Amino acid sequence: VQVFLPLILLQLNLIFNDSITDRTSNPWGFYAFKGHPAGVFLPLFKSYFPFFNKLGFANRVPWEAFSYIGIVASAVFFIMSYQWISESIKQKAVQSFTNNKILDYLTGISFLVLLFSFGIPFIFGLDKLRQIAGPLGQLRGVARFGWLFYYTINIVAFRYIYIKYFELRNNYKGKILAFFFVLVFAFEAWSYSAKYQNILNNHMPETEIQTNGSIANIATNNIEANNFQVIMPLPYFNIGSESIWLEPKCESMQNSFIASMVTGLPNIGVMAARTSISQAYKNIALTLLPWKTYEVLNDYPNNKPLLLTVARCNELNANEQRLIHHSKQIASSNIYDFYSLEIDTLRALPGIYNYPQQYAAINDSIKKTAINTQAYWLNNRKLTLSRKFSNAAECKLNLDTNHPIYIRFWVNNFETDLVARTQILIIQSDTTHQTFKESYTDIFKNISTIDKQRALIEIELDVQKEEQIIKLLFKNSDLKGYRLEIDEVSISQFELN
Repeated sequence: VQVFLPLILLQLNLIFNDSITDRTSNPWGFYAFKGHPAGVFLPLFKSYFPFFNKLGFANRVPWEAFSYIGIVASAVFFIMSYQWISESIKQKAVQSFTNNKILDYLTGISFLVLLFSFGIPFIFGLDKLRQIAGPLGQLRGVARFGWLFYYTINIVAFRYIYIKYFELRNNYKGKILAFFFVLVFAFEAWSYSAKYQNILNNHMPETEIQTNGSIANIATNNIEANNFQVIMPLPYFNIGSESIWLEPKCESMQNSFIASMVTGLPNIGVMAARTSISQAYKNIALTLLPWKTYEVLNDYPNNKPLLLTVARCNELNANEQRLIHHSKQIASSNIYDFYSLEIDTLRALPGIYNYPQQYAAINDSIKKTAINTQAYWLNNRKLTLSRKFSNAAECKLNLDTNHPIYIRFWVNNFETDLVARTQILIIQSDTTHQTFKESYTDIFKNISTIDKQRALIEIELDVQKEEQIIKLLFKNSDLKGYRLEIDEVSISQFELN
């Protein structure tokens, strides 16, 4: 009841109250952040047991798998397990593990949950079972389920010590030994938590309104929050849809969140989990080539401008610099600049730059030069994705080594869950098919623009040889059997400026 009733209530609440219908069905991280027995039972990377750090598997234990229960609890657990197995074999029947029915249930459940935190049974080639397991398949960071075992086994262990050394051996030697176990437990707790003191204090001058030049100070005294409707951080970051990862750069996440905190304005930078896929792409489109329209503007409640929080760094790409160019600077902190970007300006950008017209003209040139092997063109290609790379295009080209190659194609039905996580392999070889370069990347890392359900992908490569064979391959382990549709595939040296 304690396990399934909250789960059922949560699912019912999501069904009736969650307005987002396009969250990912396969969040990343189930296997990446699973637990490990060594992280539970061994004092890895502890100064008082340095020899454990030299074990071959120590460096392979992921950081989320560290749910160390303590040396006392580990020792007692294995002693009790040995006694339980021996007694069960001797009596030819399963015996009580703790001599307490309630604790037996709790220990058994916590141990099963511990096995689940190791990824069992799914790590034994049963990933299909995980995918159809409903809410269980939605989990990630499953190593955290080991925390239940930490609490349960320590209660059981010290109860065992109390009974053994106070009730059964009620003498001063037993009490001294029991007190020693408590000291060991306290020492390990201190050695673990003491190093986090400064982190927990977490003094951040940028959050202090009274500090002149801080982000909080400038945002409070120089920004009239009611004049804006949303904060847009630059460099832009968006992690949450599970289909695309735009990592924060130049402290843009921390500092834009501070600005949101003091102004009360929402922030379209995202650091969350299982967010709406379509909403993520609408927001990301603002930082890509201005194509036809920005669909997200239709979702905004009014015509108030966007507040850009811009880091002073060299990580701003050309698209982000374009937004700044069309904005008005209104304030500056020690490390950040604030700009006002009008909604009407955003609406006008596609017409100012006319990228669809430029793109169409380039394609006409590509089709003409494809005749003499200076470029490659393919109208439409459908391929079935699998765990192995599938060949989508192959061509032999004569190229100018002074200019890069541009591989472009549209991905149809781009908002389909997991499509953006499709991996790309580009193989460049000489005319004898000897490979001289292999380039690995992902679809989401190379989005040039988004047009409704389609995304234009552009990959730039250096030219090392004048005559070469180029292969374009795709794979997606999470979308086995899915028919990926790409269109207007081109390989050329025409730049979309």
